[in-house]
Amino acid sequence: MPLFSASQRASSARTSNAHSGSLSNLVHRVLVNTAKEQDRQEQQPPSPPLNLVTTTPWNATRLIVRLGPVVETYENLEAVVRWKDPVKTVIWMIAWCALCYYPTLLCISPNLFIIVIILRNFYRRQREDQDNPPPTPPPVTSWSTSIAVGSEPYLKNMQFLQNVMTVYCDAYDKIVGFLKDLTWTDTETTSSLLQYALASIPLTWLVYFTVPFNYLLIFGGLLMFLHTTTQFRAVHIAWLPVMVLAVIKRYLTTLLEALRGLEPFPPLNKDNGMVRETDKVPSVTEVPVTVAVFENQRWWAGPGWIPHLLPTERPPWSDSTGKIVCPTLADHKLPGPGWAWADLDWKVDADWMPTDTEGWVYSDHNWLHPSGQPGLVSLTRRRRWVRSMHPPIGGMATGQGAGSK
Repeated sequence: MPLFSASQRASSARTSNAHSGSLSNLVHRVLVNTAKEQDRQEQQPPSPPLNLVTTTPWNATRLIVRLGPVVETYENLEAVVRWKDPVKTVIWMIAWCALCYYPTLLCISPNLFIIVIILRNFYRRQREDQDNPPPTPPPVTSWSTSIAVGSEPYLKNMQFLQNVMTVYCDAYDKIVGFLKDLTWTDTETTSSLLQYALASIPLTWLVYFTVPFNYLLIFGGLLMFLHTTTQFRAVHIAWLPVMVLAVIKRYLTTLLEALRGLEPFPPLNKDNGMVRETDKVPSVTEVPVTVAVFENQRWWAGPGWIPHLLPTERPPWSDSTGKIVCPTLADHKLPGPGWAWADLDWKVDADWMPTDTEGWVYSDHNWLHPSGQPGLVSLTRRRRWVRSMHPPIGGMATGQGAGSK
């Protein structure tokens, strides 16, 4: 008895022919659509040419009008990072830690973002309906594109765009300055960077395989929130450059010497297995540490340039940010016993920015738009004083007399 009847074989043949026909039809449609899409892309008009008379001003105005949401997002992030609302900053820190510890939350983060926006707009509309305010122009934080040219929201967006361009130019200049060290224009600097890059590879792999990556993200995120606080900046200025960077340089130097086949440390003492204090090789902590203090002044009608500033701005003597109060040059003391001044006196740093002959950098009322020469809107100025000091060596007071007197 045959396994399949004639009718079954005929049905199977028809099914096979139908599948092959549909497959060939699908391939034909794909080829036709590909050819049509290629023709459509080839027929697309080229990019419009440069037109400084009509196109550029028109698009620039459209961009400034539509920057409202970007400005609002930036201001909210700045308020969180700069601790303008401590409760909100702490909430963001907790959310960041939870996101790093449970990465699966990233899958629902877009949904949560949409829900937050909808609820925020809902409560905002409820308040507006309850208050029944008179019709007002749309605020800068709205998505409206009907902002009048020259209005306050327009000028605010324009100021934001100006500041973004300044930040981009400064970052570009810094990156280009760093890349110059990689072009062998200075053979010694480039060679040192190459050696440190090669020597840090084992340390990087060690950290990667030892510390979980999500913990590194948590640490980096918390550091981003904490680095703007006054306490962190004070610790960073007084302790971090001296201790942490010195330790990193010491171990990298040791690793480089070991790779070269040299003896990185003197032999151990046979008595107790420790190196004697008198036998230690001078460490990199002998490198002088440069301290910088900024002198700030404001121009007043009559007295001229005097160190009398507004209560809401930086003090007469501060750090580079203007947020940390520093003592005057005469009152500036060494960090502790064992420290010693490497320079006889303070000196003006005329190389940190373009300055005038006395080292002053002029700016406007808000300490923005620095310039090396005074202008019509120059109402503030500052200059950088520097002095080098030697840190303690091996825990012994190398400059005890200078530090205690």
